[in-house]
Amino acid sequence: MHRSKERSQNDLPNSRIEERFWAGLTIAVSALVVIDRLSVIYRSTLDYVLDDSFMSFVYARNFAEGHGLVFNLGEHIYGFTSPLYVLLLSFLPALGLEQTYFAPVINLCLPIVYGVIWFYIGTSFFNLPCRFLLGVIAAIMPFEIGMESSLLLLLQSLFIWCVIEKKAVPAAIVASLSCLARPDSILLVIPILFMTRIAFNRKAFLFFSVPGIVWVLFTLFYYGDVLPNSFYGKEGQTPFLPGLSQIVGTMVDWSTFVPSINDFSFFRKLNLMVGLFPLAFLFFPKNGERPRWLFYALVAYPWVLVFSYAYIGPPLAHNWEQISAFFFFRVGCAFGAFTLWKLISEHLPLQSKKMRYAVGAFSFFIFFWVGPRHVYRIEQSVFLDRKISYYVGHRQQTYFKISQWLNENVNPNWRIAMGEPGTIAYFTRMPVLDLGWLVSRKKDLPTSRAMLPELALLVGNPEVQQLFGLNADYKRLRHFEKNHGIEFTVMKRVD
Repeated sequence: MHRSKERSQNDLPNSRIEERFWAGLTIAVSALVVIDRLSVIYRSTLDYVLDDSFMSFVYARNFAEGHGLVFNLGEHIYGFTSPLYVLLLSFLPALGLEQTYFAPVINLCLPIVYGVIWFYIGTSFFNLPCRFLLGVIAAIMPFEIGMESSLLLLLQSLFIWCVIEKKAVPAAIVASLSCLARPDSILLVIPILFMTRIAFNRKAFLFFSVPGIVWVLFTLFYYGDVLPNSFYGKEGQTPFLPGLSQIVGTMVDWSTFVPSINDFSFFRKLNLMVGLFPLAFLFFPKNGERPRWLFYALVAYPWVLVFSYAYIGPPLAHNWEQISAFFFFRVGCAFGAFTLWKLISEHLPLQSKKMRYAVGAFSFFIFFWVGPRHVYRIEQSVFLDRKISYYVGHRQQTYFKISQWLNENVNPNWRIAMGEPGTIAYFTRMPVLDLGWLVSRKKDLPTSRAMLPELALLVGNPEVQQLFGLNADYKRLRHFEKNHGIEFTVMKRVD
C-alpha cells in the first residue's frame, strides 16, 4: 500500500510539510543531546573511552598499516567482536585521523540518524507528535563511547525500517551487516527474516548469508576459530541468576523513564511497572493484523538477548554487551505507552478541549520532564561519575601515564603481561600477554621460563611477585601512585 494512502487510513497527517517539520524537530532535539554529550567529553576523550575500545583501535591500526587483522604483530587471534566496526575504524588511521578523537565523535553523532529512522518507523502506527517522541526516545539512549554500540543500533534500526517498508533485499543486506557489527544481532534478525518470509526470497537469502559465510570461512582459516576469543575469556565468570538479576536491573533502569533511587525504592518498582508497557503492543492492530515480528523485536528479543548473556556469564560490569536489549526494551516501552494512549483516545470520550489538554500535558510531563531528567541522571554516571570509576576516567589517565613512561624507559620489543591491554598496547605498540584472555589465548600461558614476558603490570604496589607458577620472580620497576584509589606497578622479570 502506498504510504500516503496508509496515512489517510490511520487518520495520520498527509502533509509533507508538517511531516518534515516534525522530522526536523526530531533531528534538532537529538542534536542538542549530542551537543550536550560532546560538551562533556571535549576536554579529553581518554576519560570516557573504555579499554575495550582501544583493542578495536589496535586491530584497526594494524590492518590499516598492512599487518593484518591482528593485535600483536604476527599473532592471529580473533580478539574483537565487531569485524564491521574494526574495518570501518581502519579508514581513520589510513586517512591520518586519530581514532581516539574521531571514533567517539562519530559514535555520538549516529543517534541522530537512528532517531530519525524511528520517527519514520512510527509512520504506520502513530500520529506525528508520538512519532517525534519515539525518535527522541530512541536517540537519547545512553551507550558506551568508543564501542560499536551506536553502529549496531543504527543498523538494527535501519533493518526494522526496511522490513516495515517491505524492502526484502535491503533488509537482508542490513541484517547481514548488523551481524557483522555484533554476532548476537543474529538473535534479532534471523527470527524476523523468517517471520516475514524474507528468508524465503532467494535473492534476499543470498545477500544475507554470503557475507556471513565469507567472514566465517575467513576467521576459520585466518584465526583457526569461528568464535571471538572474548567468548572463551568471559564465559562462566558470573553465575546465571546473579548475572540475570544484574542485567535485568540495568535494562529496566536504563530503558524506562522513571528515575530510580535504589534497588528497593518505590521508583524501582514503578520502573518495573513501566517495563510492562510493551505488552500493550499486543492490542495494537495494523490493517487488521498484529505485526508479530515487530512484537518479537520490541518485547521478546530484549529478553532473549538478556537470557543468552546471563547463560554465557560475562563479568557483571560489562553492560555495553547488552546495549541492544536495553535499546529495544526502551523503544518497546515507548511503543506500549503510545499504544495505550491510542486505545484510550479511541475508546474514551475525549471530545472536550480540557480533556485533550490534560492528557497532552500529562504526556509532556512524562516524556519531556521525567524522561530527559532520568537520562541526565544516567549520563551523569556514564560521562561524569565514571571519571573516577574503576573502568574509565582516572584509570585510563594512569594507563596513559604508564604508556608514556614505557615509551621512554623500556625496550619497545619487550612483552608485557597485564589484565587490560588495549590502552597501553595502542600508545606503546608493545606486544602484550592479555591475562583477561581477550586478545591472548589461555593456551599461550607461559609453560617455561623462556616464554615468560619481560614485564608485568600489576594492580597495587608489590615489591616482589611470583607469576605464572614457574618460580619466576618479578621485581618492582616503577610504581604509579594512587589516582582516586587506583595504583599500578610495572614489574620486571629477574633473569
